[in-house]
Amino acid sequence: EGGGPYAKVMGELRRAGMCEALCKALVDSPHGKGVVAVSEAIRDCALDDETRGAMGKAGVCDAVVACLQPDPSQPVAESTGLKRQLAALQALRNLAFSHPPNRDCIGAAGGCEAVVLLLRSTPNPPSKLVAAAAQAVR
Repeated sequence: EGGGPYAKVMGELRRAGMCEALCKALVDSPHGKGVVAVSEAIRDCALDDETRGAMGKAGVCDAVVACLQPDPSQPVAESTGLKRQLAALQALRNLAFSHPPNRDCIGAAGGCEAVVLLLRSTPNPPSKLVAAAAQAVR
């Protein structure tokens, strides 16, 4: 596999089922405590086209969008913690970066609507949240 050590490691992780495992973790608990860590792993791994594509095919785009949705069992303020919001937005940004199929998937999953709802439901959103939202949907 070309591309140096990073490409080799990412190829091994993809073959080992990393994308499917990350997706399952989000699907199983879209509002759980592990969302930040999983979203950060997605953000940090979705840096090349092959990995972005594999994550898209595994359903990761849909799962990250679901994490942005408010938890219906909790008040909005409690269900949408800033760390979780930022991590999910950053993961979306990297999944979509220069990858039209993932952009389409995020759009079909309601990603733009979820970002708008997130901003509307956050009283006086912090500037870093607004910046992350803008980067995620550009």
